[in-house]
Amino acid sequence: MNKLLLPALALMPLATGCTVGTDDAGAEAVLIAVLPYTGKYEKKGVVHENAIRMALEDSIEAGIQDTLGTKLTVIRVNSGDGKDVVVSALRQILDGPDGDKVFGMISSTKDAHKGAVDIALEYGLLDLEVSDGSHDDEFISYADFTEEQLRYLISTRALCLYEADYTAQFIMEKYPTGKVALIRGTDIHDLMHTAVIRARLREMGFQGTVIESNDPNLSGYENVDNRQDYEVSYDDLSAGGVLSVLQPITDQSPDVVFFHVGGDGPNLRMLQDLKATGYDQGIVTCGMARTSALIDNNENGLISDWLVGHDGLDDDRFHFAMRGAKSSDRLTAWKEEYLTRFEVDADTFTPAAYDATMMWTLGMLRAGKPFDRAAVLDAVWDISQGGTMVSRDDLADLVAKGADPSIDIDYDGVFGPMDIRPDRTVEGVYYIERVVGNGDGSYSYEKLSSPAPVSF
Repeated sequence: MNKLLLPALALMPLATGCTVGTDDAGAEAVLIAVLPYTGKYEKKGVVHENAIRMALEDSIEAGIQDTLGTKLTVIRVNSGDGKDVVVSALRQILDGPDGDKVFGMISSTKDAHKGAVDIALEYGLLDLEVSDGSHDDEFISYADFTEEQLRYLISTRALCLYEADYTAQFIMEKYPTGKVALIRGTDIHDLMHTAVIRARLREMGFQGTVIESNDPNLSGYENVDNRQDYEVSYDDLSAGGVLSVLQPITDQSPDVVFFHVGGDGPNLRMLQDLKATGYDQGIVTCGMARTSALIDNNENGLISDWLVGHDGLDDDRFHFAMRGAKSSDRLTAWKEEYLTRFEVDADTFTPAAYDATMMWTLGMLRAGKPFDRAAVLDAVWDISQGGTMVSRDDLADLVAKGADPSIDIDYDGVFGPMDIRPDRTVEGVYYIERVVGNGDGSYSYEKLSSPAPVSF
């Protein structure tokens, strides 16, 4: 069994799936954490697990376990081997002898999200999704489910969709008459980005040129705004690379190349291959993880100087649109505490994993015994719809008010206010960053003020 036992939080070895049962007769309330420990997002697994640990430790220290009179346990499921493996592992747990003790899931990254959504809808089980750029409408049809069923699917982070719109605004501002190449992978999420960018540039009256691929293999795409993209294969990205695809594109001397692919490895390979073509103009992307490895010359294949434009663009080559948490003193303090506890930096969506866990523990507290999945769901929605603000700033107050059914509470998170909107998402902030040199051989990310960051 792969689990975090509280309060000791002893980590058991992780397998692809999970054996059935909690191995703990005292555990009455179980949260499943579906996280990537292998595959293209594997670095996020432990980083987001840390946030779950942190939230549970905070909750227990503040008295949630004592107030409930119930031991809380987390079971880990690895999502790195694909959605089908996730679904199989989750079914094994939920159909097992202790499956009725499970009252929620947290899912991080694409396959975790896809698998957890299927299970959440099938079993009537809350899924709090914390980092996937996609909304669930990219892989389920809302017409197949009731509004009550869809309420089980909640995201505690900002959606990626608006990143594409924001990226189009950036291209319009920086390259108003430029030549643009749009390159993408084959996932639905990749197609969404290039389609939105192409359409928004057209709507804004872009005076430049968007290069057309004239690739007959793309003529069957339903959205006409995807038929003139340049398409790259994930198999090629993970094997020999896509240099042969990129060279004819960069030979046309675009002023800016936009690309969208998923995963730390594919993003790095795209940049390495773009450099290998001899391309020396602008690059913009979105949906990319803000990792230290990407800008570390020792880990990225010696492309840092090229990323910052030291070959001629004066620190102005590589930009990417980001979505993230609202800036606040709480967020700053939390990041510092996270670094102290785990000796590693939190990534962009680590705060959302913390908030999701806090929302689950508060939901359990508000629902009370006897525990019921629908009651926990209603409680999580209730603490996210206005009321007296509670936060980790005063954990004792959070638990005291959370345990009092006469007080309507509203959880104010680390990522930002956890006010769930009708589309089951929360507000985020969108902005542009670039890579800059620090003058000592190291590199860092820099947030730009133009176009102005927006909340959406």
